[in-house]
Amino acid sequence: MLKGIDVSSHQGTVDWDAWKRKGLAFAVAKATEGRTIHDSEFARNWAELRRAGLVCGAYHFGHPGNDANTEADFFLSTVRPRGLEAGDLLVLDLEQTDGRSAAHVSSWVRTWCSRRRRSAATPSSTHSCPSPRTGTAPGSAVIPCGSPPRHVRRAGHGRG
Repeated sequence: MLKGIDVSSHQGTVDWDAWKRKGLAFAVAKATEGRTIHDSEFARNWAELRRAGLVCGAYHFGHPGNDANTEADFFLSTVRPRGLEAGDLLVLDLEQTDGRSAAHVSSWVRTWCSRRRRSAATPSSTHSCPSPRTGTAPGSAVIPCGSPPRHVRRAGHGRG
C-alpha cells in the first residue's frame, strides 16, 4: 500500500526528504480554497515534492456556495503554472456543504470535476472527510472526478 499525506500552510515548512525516508510515496498540497484563497506554502511544497521525487498532488478546498466553474478555474490557474506531469494528482477536498442540499452539492462536484477534467490532462479524485467545524461530510453528495490511484491511503498530516 502506498502512503501519502495532505498538507497546507497550517503545517508550516515540511521536510519532504524526511517524509520520503519514512516511506512516503505521495503528498497532496493545498493550492487553493474557494474563489480567492491561495495557500502560501503551495509553490514551495510543489517544487519540493518534485525535487524529492515524490508523486505530486494539489488540492482545492471547495465551497459549494460559490460557482463551481469559477472555483475550478481558480484552482487550475494556480496549479498549471507550476507544471503538470503525468501521474500528478489533482484533488477536490470537500468538507462542507455551505448549507446547500445534497443534490446541489452533488451537481456542484460534477460541474467542478467536469471543468477540471476538460482543462487538465491528469487523473483526479474527490476527497471528503468530516469537517472540523460541523463534524459531518457531504457523504453521498461526493462524486469521484475519475479513478483514484489504487492502493492509496491517507497516512495523516505532519511536518516529517
